[in-house]
Amino acid sequence: MSKLNYQLIAVVDRFEDGQAVCKFEFSSNNLKELVIPRRYLPKDISEGAVLHFEVYNDKESSERRKNLARQVLEEILKAD
Repeated sequence: MSKLNYQLIAVVDRFEDGQAVCKFEFSSNNLKELVIPRRYLPKDISEGAVLHFEVYNDKESSERRKNLARQVLEEILKAD
């Protein structure tokens, strides 16, 4: 994996049907929400908790997925 490119900060706004609604504030008029199943968050998480998300480019995984897609396509084309 490559070096950390960016870190996002969100606040758990509320819980709905076993999911956490997290709000990101990119600017005063640019709020975005992300809904995450609660099971992927720490057990003691509560409304108002601050979460940090690391965003990076995983070039190795991207290349593996690309190669797998190419192999599947080649198999499909050979079957005809």
